[in-house]
Amino acid sequence: MSRGYRRFKAEVLDADAAFAKDGDQGHLRAIAERLRGLPESTDAPIADLRWTISGWSTRRRLVSRAALRRENPGWTIRLRRIRRRDIGAWPWQRPGFRVCATGSASLPAFRFVLADGEATPASAEVRDRIRRLAWPLRRRGTPTAYIEDIARGLDADDRPDRWIDALVCEHPSALWDFANSTEGAPWRRRFAEAVDTGVAERWADRYRLLLGGSSITPRSDLVALRVRRPIANDPAPIDGLPIPRLHREGDVVRPVPSSTIAPAPGSTWITVDDALIQAGGTVWSGNDLICYELAADPRNEAVAGQWNHVFGARANPDVALLQPAPPAPATLPEGILIGGRADDNWFHWMVDYLGRVLEIPAEIAPDVPILVSDRVSQAGLDALRELTDRVIVPLSASSASRIARLHLTAPVVQQIDDPRVAWASSFALRLPALRMLRERWGVSAAKAGDGRRVFLSRRSGIRRGLDNEAALADVARSCGLEVVDPATLTFTEQRALFLDSALVAGGSGAVMANYLFLRPGAEIIALTSRQLWDFVMPTVLAQVAGASFRYLTGPSAIRLSDVKNRTEWIHANFSIDPHLFRSELEAQLARSEQPTDATVMHPSR
Repeated sequence: MSRGYRRFKAEVLDADAAFAKDGDQGHLRAIAERLRGLPESTDAPIADLRWTISGWSTRRRLVSRAALRRENPGWTIRLRRIRRRDIGAWPWQRPGFRVCATGSASLPAFRFVLADGEATPASAEVRDRIRRLAWPLRRRGTPTAYIEDIARGLDADDRPDRWIDALVCEHPSALWDFANSTEGAPWRRRFAEAVDTGVAERWADRYRLLLGGSSITPRSDLVALRVRRPIANDPAPIDGLPIPRLHREGDVVRPVPSSTIAPAPGSTWITVDDALIQAGGTVWSGNDLICYELAADPRNEAVAGQWNHVFGARANPDVALLQPAPPAPATLPEGILIGGRADDNWFHWMVDYLGRVLEIPAEIAPDVPILVSDRVSQAGLDALRELTDRVIVPLSASSASRIARLHLTAPVVQQIDDPRVAWASSFALRLPALRMLRERWGVSAAKAGDGRRVFLSRRSGIRRGLDNEAALADVARSCGLEVVDPATLTFTEQRALFLDSALVAGGSGAVMANYLFLRPGAEIIALTSRQLWDFVMPTVLAQVAGASFRYLTGPSAIRLSDVKNRTEWIHANFSIDPHLFRSELEAQLARSEQPTDATVMHPSR
């Protein structure tokens, strides 16, 4: 790789990485300035492609330049053997390899072969990349070599007029944010043409989507759909929920009353004929993608539960690309969708989706079943069965289920996943639905007498974990709190635990949904990282329950500079100062032993 191209690539990728972390548009302007400094591309067709494959083998001679040349006439092939200390090899073995093959785009696809034996992907990520590149991997018997990286791009080392084309082919995901922005608009067509030439995968169609227009004919396994948005958010209702402001003093964060009212997701129910559902909540019919949840709009930067099969763009918001799941064998005549794109998560199931079952219009016949995905937990199904007598039909999340007549509405709560959007301005909720849930659960009245004091363990959490949870649990025990892991409890047991609790303390996560089980006057001490101190949703749920809330925050061992993007950073594990935790617990317990006039933030009546 030429020094000039290597420097150019590093500058662009560094700017993109910085934008992924802080969202500063200045980084995108820096990329545009760097691209404008390159010569204009010629009209000559892109001639050469480059394959790069690296990995290791059990024997040095398994990867043979002669064997690769015999299999790939016309390709220029370079083989470098690398000492791999990380796999415990002796210095003279040199089992690592890096193959670089350059050839005309008109040549047959490059084939990686071994002198003897079989090569296999070293990770699921590489296996997926091989599949997406439609790369032919010859297999012979027992695996004796492993591929840990594979890439295909344009060969433009000594052609500055082709550096843009080479870079977007080599790193299409890195340049997506830039291409989807106003700064990147002048380069969209060039990016699309280069990716289409150099990479036979979905990124080619995604870049073509940026060119606009109401129709696109995908060349990959994606299908193009029009985006229908039949349910808009309602304006902030007069009797809606005030969005609290969060006030931070060191590592203690408390809510402050506000006059700003949260908007409400539209409550209109719609009927979709000949609908298909996959992944819990992705719905389409004919050529239309039904975007009934604005937090899942494909033009958003990140959408949990559908990021890997629905692809959209702000530059062309009325069209989206879908990876269809295999069709289910049968068609259901009618159904009511209560599940959603993230119904495998306890928080989203309980807060976003469950309340819809209490809003089903009376004109929908009582024998019409409720549809959920087969990912909903047993506790989640128990919560649903308690609220309805309708038949519940689980649908496979991994297949596309066809429903002749589907009824649905927007989720009760919507929170946009993009961490670059202010949390307080990116959510909406229907307060009446949450109130109905609490009334059905019998938790809307204050508790008489003393309640339980509980420390919520979170051993099952895979994100935002407490690195020093054991030390905090010891502090909690010494202050008289029970230590309970809610993930080990049934729905009935979880509700009983929170209903009877006067004080709950523990890490924020899916357990925040259980704040809705608390009685008015309960106390919450939530533990979170410093980078999430302004995440307002737990405070909102505490306010719905009429509970007092505060955060204790702490640092993460991972810095923003250590990760690829801001999302990874906000979900990093963290720790809480045990002395601060003890101080807050003791102060709270002392207040609970004496009468108080402390104000509790109640929802509007």
